[in-house]
Amino acid sequence: MTHTPLRYRLAAALAALGAAGCADMNWNQFVPSFADATAPAPLAGSKSADTTVYRLDNGLTVVIREDHFAPVVAQQVWVRAGGADETDVEAGIAHVHEHMLFKGTARRGVGEIAASVESSGGRINAWTSWDHTVYHLVLASRYASEGLDILADAMRHSAFDPDELAKELGVVMEEYKRGEDSPDRQLFELLFETAFDHHPYRRPVIGTEESITGLTREMILDFYARYYAPNNMTLVVVGDVDTEEVRADVERLFGDFARRDLDRPERPMDPPQQGPRSATQNMEVREAHLALGFHIPDGNHPDAVVLDVLSHIVGDGESSRLYRRLVVDEELATRAGAFAYTPPDPGLFLVTAALEAGDEGGVLDAVLEELARVRNDEVTDEELERAVANLESEFIYRRQTVQGQARELGSFVVVHGDPDYDRTYTAALAAVSKADLIRAARQYLTGDNMTLVTVMPSGVESGLNQETVRAVAKWLDGGETPTALASADAPKRRAAKPHTTLSGADTEPELITLANGVRIIVQEHHSVPLFSVRAAMLGGLLAETPANNGISSFVAEMLTRGTERRSRAELTSRVESLAGSLGGFSGRNSLGLAAGFLSRHFDEGLGLFLEALLEPSFGEEDVEKTRREILVAIKNREDQTGHRAFELAYKTVFPDHPYGMTTLGEKASIEAITREDLAAYYRNLLDPSTLVVSVVGDVDRDAVVAKLEAALGSLGDDDERFAMPPAATPPDGPRMAHVDTDKHQSHIVVAYPGVSVRDDDRHALSVLETVLSRQGGRLFYQLRDVEGLAYAVTAFSAEGLAPGMFGAYIATDPDNEERATDGLVREIGKVRNAEVEPSELERAQRHLLGTHEIGLQTNSSLAESMAFHELYGLGYDENDRFAGQIESVTAADIRRVAVEYLNPDIRTVAVVGPAEDDR
Repeated sequence: MTHTPLRYRLAAALAALGAAGCADMNWNQFVPSFADATAPAPLAGSKSADTTVYRLDNGLTVVIREDHFAPVVAQQVWVRAGGADETDVEAGIAHVHEHMLFKGTARRGVGEIAASVESSGGRINAWTSWDHTVYHLVLASRYASEGLDILADAMRHSAFDPDELAKELGVVMEEYKRGEDSPDRQLFELLFETAFDHHPYRRPVIGTEESITGLTREMILDFYARYYAPNNMTLVVVGDVDTEEVRADVERLFGDFARRDLDRPERPMDPPQQGPRSATQNMEVREAHLALGFHIPDGNHPDAVVLDVLSHIVGDGESSRLYRRLVVDEELATRAGAFAYTPPDPGLFLVTAALEAGDEGGVLDAVLEELARVRNDEVTDEELERAVANLESEFIYRRQTVQGQARELGSFVVVHGDPDYDRTYTAALAAVSKADLIRAARQYLTGDNMTLVTVMPSGVESGLNQETVRAVAKWLDGGETPTALASADAPKRRAAKPHTTLSGADTEPELITLANGVRIIVQEHHSVPLFSVRAAMLGGLLAETPANNGISSFVAEMLTRGTERRSRAELTSRVESLAGSLGGFSGRNSLGLAAGFLSRHFDEGLGLFLEALLEPSFGEEDVEKTRREILVAIKNREDQTGHRAFELAYKTVFPDHPYGMTTLGEKASIEAITREDLAAYYRNLLDPSTLVVSVVGDVDRDAVVAKLEAALGSLGDDDERFAMPPAATPPDGPRMAHVDTDKHQSHIVVAYPGVSVRDDDRHALSVLETVLSRQGGRLFYQLRDVEGLAYAVTAFSAEGLAPGMFGAYIATDPDNEERATDGLVREIGKVRNAEVEPSELERAQRHLLGTHEIGLQTNSSLAESMAFHELYGLGYDENDRFAGQIESVTAADIRRVAVEYLNPDIRTVAVVGPAEDDR
């Protein structure tokens, strides 16, 4: 029951049609907030209380917003050029620019841009959509000028070196193959290809294998010359900066960037669809996937907001119609949802579901029945109010980070020419009526306007043939009940009064220990009207055995599946009506509950959190439904090859320790767990002597403590307590493990036993991980940039209450499996054989310090980190010591831990990929 709206979760899946230029891309960034529409340019010289928008003489639009909560700044350049601006033969070329612009300039060689940003404590990345390519940095604000210099250099002087381009095209092909193994990407690609006949939205942003391999340097330079001009760009800067200083830097770095005439061809538009369409595809998956698409207007159309509300009611969140019916009540699907995709040109209203093969007929019947209901005036006041509250709250949640604000501002200015578009949107949102929803549903959700696609397991035919599709489309259209719409007189919703944050300054965190041992951490932070709360207790895999493996994640799911006072549906509905989030979590070391609400709902929100924490019902019916969901997830996890590689590595490194088990559990153990087992397990772990509750946000400290003490002060101790399991048996030699698949890539993990969270060596290993990882790190540079072996490659250091695991991961073409493995081993060996250079050490340290600051911008991240630090015995104020701990690491320390822990005699190599005979 998380707050991440389904519109963004589906946007992430939809974004699989596009592609990220860097391996650590956040998929949610592919589809920006609202539409990517081409709109009138913003007025030059406009300025609100904290946001300045103006235009240079060369046409570059500049947006600056000051936000001084954290010493962080986000910087973005939005280029109005994406996949829909290409010809068929150029398909994927905009995405290649995303890869190449940070590869080197006349002043900065290969890897130097990423190294410069990361040594400034930052992150560098980019994303491509059909309509834009966006380049962005987030870094410590003291390096804001350097960041702008890097962006200007990349935008204006990229080298497009022929040798580097050839290698990067190989990386793009690895990315393409990675998508070939993704059922979500295949589903959405099939849907858009089938729904659109002429419009370039029919092509995936990443292109096709044929188009990618056919791209030349001349074609790439021609595309750059057509679109990479200042009058086709918007620069966004948000964070701890001074507006006038930024303006001076922008004039110095971009002022002499010459404008150019743009030659943007007109996009071909599809005529109205005249009948239902369908298509199906088979691939190596365990789970079937279904998607419906209905053509809808673009993001600047007045109905865009109405369709957002309609999609929320139909399929956004656990209280939505589709989720409640398909997943909870009838158990026909493991996932279900809806999303209105409204780009600059007409888009699609999408409905998606993941299900067991053979159930697609029942799922389609249920989906169409729910769509017919909204067309037939069956929307309740409660549904409308919940949708409006949640859509409105998304603006507030995005304000927590500077990068979230920058993405939003970029979209507002580029798309709508209005940095305050959130006000326009929320005003339109408040005016949406049930009559609007019915009209839109009847206008767009019709049988003739419907496209249905399915992705099925290999060898399994879809039960939805063209004849069936025509029949259900006809039924959908015939299900409409003619009623008069009071369009002019329809009641309009009144906008809610804006919430005013609590008065007073932010405070330092404070620890309060109750008489029974419960520890409460409170920090007031009043800049955004939100608060987050975490309750964490020791548990997770460390408290499990092979017989009950998976019980922690089972319990975590059950915490929001009903309480002694409310059913699952009632709890979900109330949380989502408050635009809040509530969800259990579990991992290798802990178990707990997380929540977040608008601060105006403090009393009720915290009350719901405590109810779920203290009164979970573990109802028999809900237990059995959850068990079935987990068993389906266990069966389908074979589709997640990268995740399987890490599970295989843990199993091989820790064959006799709980860390070697999977957090989800196994079929036999999940089937054997009873309702009584779940309740007893949770009761034992809910121990006041180890329970930590943290609250961060727009709250009053005394009110928080009073409410928590009243609820938790009488919590009693149980006879059984969490106990650490015996230590893992040290490996006595190298280990190898291979799981055969029928996928397009091999996923490789090279791993070694690591350290615990309390071991001082974790700091040196963290710096070592950063030396190897990130875009400026050795693995990325050597194996991706130089050798072109992978799209995704990284190092990791996973500590726990018990010693964890250190290692590296790469996904590569199966034909390169041996080279990639040898490359990981070779680069790891280098840090054992020689100390890192002082400059390399300094860059890694600065990167860790900067990303630490970036990562602690939100209430939820602060609440989470303080709760876990206190729970694991480090102290809730561990964040205050982080900088000193990292800065004290020396090159000698790094080599010492590399020699001690990265011993080839105890190395594990785990591979999930095609067998050698199948390549």
